Amino acid sequence: MAARHLRPNHRYHLADGTELAARFADLPEALANTRAVAARCTFALDFGPHVFPAVPVPAGRTPDEQLRARCRAGLTDRYAAGDPATWRRAAVQLDHELAVIATLGLAPYFLLVGDVVRFAREAGVPCQGRGSAAGSVVAYTLGISRVDPLAHRLLFERFLSTERASLPDIDIDFGHLGRESVIQYLYRTYGAAHVGMACTVQTYHTRGAVRDVGKALGIPAPTLEAVARRVRRRLDDTLAGAVAAVAGEAALDSRLWGHFVALCEQLVGTPRHLGIHNGGVVVTGPPLGELVPLEHATMADRVVVQWDKDSLELAGLIKLDVLALQSLDLVREAVALVERHEGTTIDLDRLPLDDPATYALLTAADTIGCFQVESRAQQAVAPLHRPRTFDDIVVQISIIRPGPIQSG
Repeated sequence: MAARHLRPNHRYHLADGTELAARFADLPEALANTRAVAARCTFALDFGPHVFPAVPVPAGRTPDEQLRARCRAGLTDRYAAGDPATWRRAAVQLDHELAVIATLGLAPYFLLVGDVVRFAREAGVPCQGRGSAAGSVVAYTLGISRVDPLAHRLLFERFLSTERASLPDIDIDFGHLGRESVIQYLYRTYGAAHVGMACTVQTYHTRGAVRDVGKALGIPAPTLEAVARRVRRRLDDTLAGAVAAVAGEAALDSRLWGHFVALCEQLVGTPRHLGIHNGGVVVTGPPLGELVPLEHATMADRVVVQWDKDSLELAGLIKLDVLALQSLDLVREAVALVERHEGTTIDLDRLPLDDPATYALLTAADTIGCFQVESRAQQAVAPLHRPRTFDDIVVQISIIRPGPIQSG
């Protein structure tokens, strides 16, 4: 009875409800039973709390106590020489942030990030935290960020809040030349069994689907390349239009090409293969092999976690963003050249924010090699906007980004 429902070779795929209903139209009871069983299949993965690595903490101290001690020391370094009122504001804000971090159980994460930044600076690797972490006094006192959140009126809640259960987003840029030494430090400190690279899931685009599906169906390679070229150049509104232009309108009525178009459309957006995240490093307490699927990386003694950043976050695993930024190497080289040729030592943490010559360069769009303001869009806007204060620069960079541009 069931033999006539067996799938032909070209239909070995997971059928949807509509297809199953058509295939088993004469067996309504079987369809009803299938729906009933499916309705009873409820399951949810409860991953529990975050899985932190074993961050080194002095004997007799908890991670929260160690974080408070380090932040208090940093508070003295950052604010003690300034206005007493600012010191008091910073101390109150620090206590508030530490309370939020303790409530969310995130002290080990901040200690981990702070330790990585400390190592980089001591090793001479230029590094800088960016993003919403700049709104945190904790990040400032740990040295993760070099931007005073009080002086620039930045909002901590944009970075971290008890209303959000996810890990805070701390992006750290390291000099391109020294990034590998930072990753090696993580391996030495936490062990190779506890450190791996995060992956990215590369999905099918139409051109890739055209090539893979066509090859599987035995369509000649030159024909596939002709279709793929039309897709790349966007010469047709649809894939079917590209097929018609290459193989003729009648081809769409054939079983082969109709099946080809349907399969390509199904594949677009589905996973094709895994890649390595450009900066994501996973660090765990238990060995990685006990928690996640792994594969060997091309570099010896390195593994790649076969979960992307969203899956890692869902499972409560810790991913550090160890990003490489060549601009930091260029800045360090420029500082060294100035000292060598001019005899002037530049402290990047104490650069004046009101230097007229700097704003003259920005207004003239003379920004090649200047991170964030060297794009064509930034160079086009600078002479019109004519920034004269640091806040002007912040506004200019903020509005020329994908989000604001796409929103109009």
